Amino acid sequence: MPAAQVERLLDPPGVARIGAVQEREHNEDWQHIQDNLAPPHRRDGVYSAIATEPYLRRDDHPSMLCALGVVPATPLIDPAVMAATLLDVLGDWQWETAWGWDFPAMAMTATRLGRPGLAVDALLMETGKNTFLPTGQVPQFGSLLPLYLSANGGLLAAVSLMVAGWDGSDTDCPGFPKDGSWVVRHEGFTPWP
Repeated sequence: MPAAQVERLLDPPGVARIGAVQEREHNEDWQHIQDNLAPPHRRDGVYSAIATEPYLRRDDHPSMLCALGVVPATPLIDPAVMAATLLDVLGDWQWETAWGWDFPAMAMTATRLGRPGLAVDALLMETGKNTFLPTGQVPQFGSLLPLYLSANGGLLAAVSLMVAGWDGSDTDCPGFPKDGSWVVRHEGFTPWP
């Protein structure tokens, strides 16, 4: 199972247990599944996208980053391995094949890893599929796909995590550098889980 999907099963309240949480019951079957999940696959010191060949394609989504970023920290993800994975992706990816939501996902991972400079760099990466037009749209294939709202939604989600943090984070605006290069004012954002 890909890393991000495994992590969703552990994410409190967890996709697998959401119905049980709503009913205030504990579902032993789902707890057994959560307790026995295999950790996400690692290869060469980084998380792979999938646990079988080809393990990772650098012309696809860097979806393994979502396992700590879009999804909160869980016991299955080692932050040091995820940091190495983020640096590996940033260092060698075919950006012309990425999609608009990949950049906010990277920013969210960098934020949760305490790398605010990388978070901002991911959001501002100059590449075709991360270009916002004056209309606010992010085209993915020119006139074939001139609107891609996942990029817009991803940007809003990433900025909200970058300013509000998450339950247990102890700093204001954890996704922005504290070196004076950014002055961020915000109000009304709710911390993420």
